[in-house]
Amino acid sequence: MPHSSAGVTWSPPLAAATATPDRENDGATLAGGRALETPFGIFYSPNITPDPVTGIGRWSLAELSRALRQGRSPQGEHYYPSFPYTSYTGISDADVADMWSYLQSVEPVQQPNRPHALPWYLQYRPLLLLWKLLNFASAQGPPQAASAPAVPWPR
Repeated sequence: MPHSSAGVTWSPPLAAATATPDRENDGATLAGGRALETPFGIFYSPNITPDPVTGIGRWSLAELSRALRQGRSPQGEHYYPSFPYTSYTGISDADVADMWSYLQSVEPVQQPNRPHALPWYLQYRPLLLLWKLLNFASAQGPPQAASAPAVPWPR
Protein backbone atom coordinates (compact mmCIF):
# COMPACT_ATOMS: atom_id res chain seq x y z
CA MET A 1 0.00 0.00 0.00
CA PRO A 2 1.40 3.46 -0.89
CA HIS A 3 2.53 5.77 1.92
CA SER A 4 1.46 9.42 1.71
CA SER A 5 3.17 12.35 3.38
CA ALA A 6 2.85 16.07 2.64
CA GLY A 7 0.88 15.28 -0.50
CA VAL A 8 3.58 12.94 -1.83
CA THR A 9 2.61 9.33 -2.36
CA TRP A 10 5.46 6.83 -2.23
CA SER A 11 4.78 3.47 -3.82
CA PRO A 12 6.42 0.52 -2.03
CA PRO A 13 9.22 0.05 -4.63
CA LEU A 14 10.01 3.78 -4.69
CA ALA A 15 9.93 4.01 -0.92
CA ALA A 16 12.23 1.02 -0.65
CA ALA A 17 14.73 2.52 -3.09
CA THR A 18 14.77 6.04 -1.71
CA ALA A 19 13.64 6.12 1.88
CA THR A 20 14.73 2.91 3.55
CA PRO A 21 17.54 3.01 6.03
CA ASP A 22 20.80 1.53 4.81
CA ARG A 23 20.65 -1.28 7.37
CA GLU A 24 23.60 -3.09 5.81
CA ASN A 25 25.81 -0.12 6.68
CA ASP A 26 23.91 1.06 9.79
CA GLY A 27 22.67 4.09 7.85
CA ALA A 28 19.69 6.30 8.64
CA THR A 29 16.78 7.03 6.31
CA LEU A 30 17.69 9.51 3.54
CA ALA A 31 21.11 10.18 5.11
CA GLY A 32 23.01 8.93 2.06
CA GLY A 33 26.04 6.72 1.77
CA ARG A 34 24.42 3.94 -0.29
CA ALA A 35 26.70 2.74 -3.09
CA LEU A 36 25.53 2.68 -6.70
CA GLU A 37 28.02 0.63 -8.68
CA THR A 38 28.16 1.52 -12.38
CA PRO A 39 30.55 0.87 -15.28
CA PHE A 40 31.83 4.44 -14.69
CA GLY A 41 32.66 3.96 -11.01
CA ILE A 42 30.85 4.00 -7.69
CA PHE A 43 28.44 6.79 -6.86
CA TYR A 44 27.28 7.34 -3.28
CA SER A 45 23.83 8.68 -2.49
CA PRO A 46 23.86 12.07 -0.75
CA ASN A 47 22.38 13.09 2.57
CA ILE A 48 19.00 14.65 1.74
CA THR A 49 17.79 15.07 5.32
CA PRO A 50 17.16 18.65 6.50
CA ASP A 51 20.43 18.73 8.44
CA PRO A 52 21.85 22.24 7.83
CA VAL A 53 25.49 21.11 7.93
CA THR A 54 25.64 17.84 5.97
CA GLY A 55 22.19 17.62 4.35
CA ILE A 56 19.92 19.94 2.40
CA GLY A 57 18.71 21.94 5.42
CA ARG A 58 19.99 25.24 4.03
CA TRP A 59 18.56 24.71 0.56
CA SER A 60 15.62 26.78 -0.63
CA LEU A 61 12.65 25.42 -2.56
CA ALA A 62 14.10 27.05 -5.70
CA GLU A 63 17.42 25.24 -5.16
CA LEU A 64 15.65 21.88 -4.82
CA SER A 65 13.69 22.64 -7.98
CA ARG A 66 16.90 23.46 -9.89
CA ALA A 67 18.55 20.24 -8.64
CA LEU A 68 15.56 18.11 -9.67
CA ARG A 69 14.85 19.77 -13.01
CA GLN A 70 18.26 20.94 -14.21
CA GLY A 71 20.76 18.77 -12.36
CA ARG A 72 22.52 21.74 -10.74
CA SER A 73 23.64 22.14 -7.14
CA PRO A 74 22.97 25.31 -5.12
CA GLN A 75 26.56 26.30 -5.96
CA GLY A 76 25.89 25.79 -9.69
CA GLU A 77 27.85 22.54 -10.09
CA HIS A 78 26.47 19.96 -12.50
CA TYR A 79 25.21 16.74 -10.98
CA TYR A 80 26.19 13.39 -12.44
CA PRO A 81 23.37 11.66 -14.31
CA SER A 82 23.31 9.05 -11.53
CA PHE A 83 21.25 11.72 -9.73
CA PRO A 84 17.90 11.11 -11.43
CA TYR A 85 17.26 14.71 -12.56
CA THR A 86 16.73 13.37 -16.06
CA SER A 87 13.58 11.68 -14.72
CA TYR A 88 12.44 14.59 -12.52
CA THR A 89 12.90 17.37 -15.07
CA GLY A 90 9.24 17.43 -16.09
CA ILE A 91 7.58 17.36 -12.67
CA SER A 92 5.15 20.11 -11.75
CA ASP A 93 5.78 22.96 -9.33
CA ALA A 94 3.24 21.40 -6.96
CA ASP A 95 5.14 18.08 -6.96
CA VAL A 96 8.43 19.86 -6.22
CA ALA A 97 6.75 21.76 -3.37
CA ASP A 98 5.31 18.51 -1.99
CA MET A 99 8.71 16.81 -2.15
CA TRP A 100 10.24 19.84 -0.40
CA SER A 101 7.61 19.67 2.36
CA TYR A 102 8.21 15.97 2.85
CA LEU A 103 12.00 16.31 2.94
CA GLN A 104 11.71 19.10 5.51
CA SER A 105 9.55 16.83 7.69
CA VAL A 106 12.04 13.97 8.11
CA GLU A 107 14.48 13.72 10.99
CA PRO A 108 17.76 15.61 10.27
CA VAL A 109 20.82 13.37 10.32
CA GLN A 110 24.32 14.79 10.53
CA GLN A 111 26.29 12.52 8.24
CA PRO A 112 28.84 13.82 5.75
CA ASN A 113 28.50 12.75 2.12
CA ARG A 114 30.98 10.22 0.77
CA PRO A 115 32.97 11.24 -2.30
CA HIS A 116 32.25 9.21 -5.42
CA ALA A 117 34.87 6.62 -6.41
CA LEU A 118 35.41 7.57 -10.06
CA PRO A 119 38.35 7.52 -12.46
CA TRP A 120 40.28 10.81 -12.52
CA TYR A 121 38.89 11.84 -15.92
CA LEU A 122 35.28 11.69 -14.66
CA GLN A 123 35.94 13.80 -11.57
CA TYR A 124 36.05 17.06 -13.56
CA ARG A 125 32.43 18.23 -13.21
CA PRO A 126 32.48 20.91 -15.92
CA LEU A 127 32.68 18.05 -18.46
CA LEU A 128 29.15 17.13 -17.40
CA LEU A 129 27.93 20.16 -19.34
CA LEU A 130 29.06 18.40 -22.53
CA TRP A 131 27.13 15.27 -21.51
CA LYS A 132 24.05 17.42 -20.84
CA LEU A 133 24.31 19.18 -24.20
CA LEU A 134 24.39 15.81 -25.96
CA ASN A 135 21.94 13.81 -23.82
CA PHE A 136 19.67 15.98 -21.66
CA ALA A 137 16.59 17.99 -22.55
CA SER A 138 15.01 19.94 -19.71
CA ALA A 139 11.22 19.83 -19.70
CA GLN A 140 9.20 21.94 -17.27
CA GLY A 141 5.75 20.78 -16.27
CA PRO A 142 4.19 17.36 -15.94
CA PRO A 143 4.71 14.91 -18.80
CA GLN A 144 1.80 14.69 -21.17
CA ALA A 145 0.28 11.31 -21.95
CA ALA A 146 0.53 10.38 -25.59
CA SER A 147 -2.84 10.25 -27.24
CA ALA A 148 -3.73 6.76 -28.34
CA PRO A 149 -5.36 6.26 -31.72
CA ALA A 150 -9.09 5.73 -31.51
CA VAL A 151 -10.01 2.07 -31.73
CA PRO A 152 -13.56 1.33 -32.88
CA TRP A 153 -15.63 -0.71 -30.46
CA PRO A 154 -16.49 -4.12 -31.96
CA ARG A 155 -20.26 -4.47 -32.40
